[in-house]
Amino acid sequence: MECSLVTCMVLSAHHVYKRAARYYVVARSHA
Repeated sequence: MECSLVTCMVLSAHHVYKRAARYYVVARSHA
């Protein structure tokens, strides 16, 4: 599978953002 550096960076950043957002929501609901 061909993957450009920009595409990989965007996908990685999106995954990290989703994980951080989910963790933030869970932390707030338990606070």
